[in-house]
Amino acid sequence: LRFTIADRPGVLAKLAKILGERGISIASLIQHDPGDDAPDHSPVPLVIMTHLAIQADLHAALNEIDRLDVVHAASVCLGVED
Repeated sequence: LRFTIADRPGVLAKLAKILGERGISIASLIQHDPGDDAPDHSPVPLVIMTHLAIQADLHAALNEIDRLDVVHAASVCLGVED
């Protein structure tokens, strides 16, 4: 999952709460630093890898996340196979 989110406290908690309510477990995540020259609360990329999840639950969670005011662009979801 790839998001562009506001870089401020509590944003990750909002996303994790929505994923958790749908039974989606986070395996790992990477949030990039906007850099020292970026204005406060600049959008930053966030990549979340989840454990195996039901596709309908994942899409429902992403629809809810995309409506949050802290999300600056539509999410991108790519499947990963072993």
